[in-house]
Amino acid sequence: FFPSQRRHPLFKEAKAKYAVLDPGQSLVVPSGWWHYSVALEASVTLQRNFWTVANRGGIVDLLRDIVDGEGLDPSTRERVLKCLDELYEIIMDDDDPE
Repeated sequence: FFPSQRRHPLFKEAKAKYAVLDPGQSLVVPSGWWHYSVALEASVTLQRNFWTVANRGGIVDLLRDIVDGEGLDPSTRERVLKCLDELYEIIMDDDDPE
């Protein structure tokens, strides 16, 4: 991985951060931050993406990516994608910023 120094001139000053979490602890990573996680022992890891008015359409894109990777039969895949299209319309039509 070698980002463009012209487009990302401050990247060379970036320092890696790490954290080891104990059971029951959570880590919140700000939107847009690159991150990598690894389990040090057998465990269950949950990730939760949050969305706002600014990025709300992106949540449906993430769900579509998951559906594409599931290997669903064509009929089921079509039904799920139709539901996601409807969800997208509902999310994008919601003008309430709360």
